[in-house]
Amino acid sequence: DSQKLLSAEKEKYKNLQDRLSKLEEEYGYVRDQRSDANDSINKDLALAQERIQQLTGEIDTVLRSNITLESEINVYRRLLDSETNRLANQTVEQTLPPEPAPPSFGSELGKVFNKKIKKGPIAISTYGFYFPFCFELHEKKEIIE
Repeated sequence: DSQKLLSAEKEKYKNLQDRLSKLEEEYGYVRDQRSDANDSINKDLALAQERIQQLTGEIDTVLRSNITLESEINVYRRLLDSETNRLANQTVEQTLPPEPAPPSFGSELGKVFNKKIKKGPIAISTYGFYFPFCFELHEKKEIIE
């Protein structure tokens, strides 16, 4: 009887040891999976934080550029306003060309040349803005050889 009891207890002990080793194996497998998942999450978190830092730097750069550009726009706007006011207060003088000489025709021995003569600039006011123009006169000269 005691031999059977001892044998049954040994069998029970062996079964419990087998079960314990299987549970330890499963626990190790689950622990490794959780550790891998945790490492992956930590890696993703580090990448996300790095990307946030990069984007924050880019946003700061854009904001600084925006402030600089806005101040430049204000400076140019003031320059344009002052130039517009200065030009609006100036009187416009128009230089009229002299009466052109009647056309002359060269003889058979002479040559006719066209010569450009530039006269001073003029400006035309349109909607409060002045547009400068230069105009040219063409004068014919006859040279006889």
